Amino acid sequence: MNGATQTATPGVLDRAIIQQRRNVVHTELIQAMQTVERYRGALAILDELLTLEEPPAAGAEAAA
Repeated sequence: MNGATQTATPGVLDRAIIQQRRNVVHTELIQAMQTVERYRGALAILDELLTLEEPPAAGAEAAA
């Protein structure tokens, strides 16, 4: 061999694979957190809608 070609040792490959997997898991975690935040927002809107006072019935206005 002429020294220009270097082979990676198994430890380096394992470390690269672990780093790649860590990055994938980190990306998945961020996406999951964003999904949770979207659901929280939707639940907050739903809660707000459910706590609104009922409008008076149309028949009640005519009787008054």
